[in-house]
Amino acid sequence: MVRILVVDNAVDAMAPLALSFAGEAVVFEQCFSAFHAVNRLHEAFFDIVVSEIALGGEEIASTVATTAFSQDLMTQVIVFADQPTVRPSVELMKMGVFDVIEKARGVEALVDSIRNAVHESHKDRELVFQVSQN
Repeated sequence: MVRILVVDNAVDAMAPLALSFAGEAVVFEQCFSAFHAVNRLHEAFFDIVVSEIALGGEEIASTVATTAFSQDLMTQVIVFADQPTVRPSVELMKMGVFDVIEKARGVEALVDSIRNAVHESHKDRELVFQVSQN
C-alpha cells in the first residue's frame, strides 16, 4: 500500500489523482494548508508528498519537504506550481525534492511523476533492506 499526502487548498485536487490510481493499492489524504500538512507528517507515515508551491511559495514547499524528510528520508516529495522558476526549482531539488512539475503540464504529468516516485521509493527501500540483512 502506498500512502500519498496531497498538500493543496483546492477542494477537488485529489479527485483526478484518485481516479488515475483507481483499483491500485494507493491511499490519498489531503491537507488544505502547509501548517496542517506539517502536523500530519508528524502523526503519520507517507510514501509520497505532493505539495502545491502556491500555498506560500518556495519556503513553504521547503518546510513541507524538510518535515517529510525528517520523518523518513525515503519519502519522495513532488512539488507542483503554476509557473516554476529555475532557481527555486533547483534549490528544492538540491534539498531532495524528487520532481517539480508545472501545473500546465496537466494531471497526466503529475500522475507519471507519482508513479516514478513510487518506483524509486520501492527501489530505495529494497536497497536499505538488502544492506541491513548483510
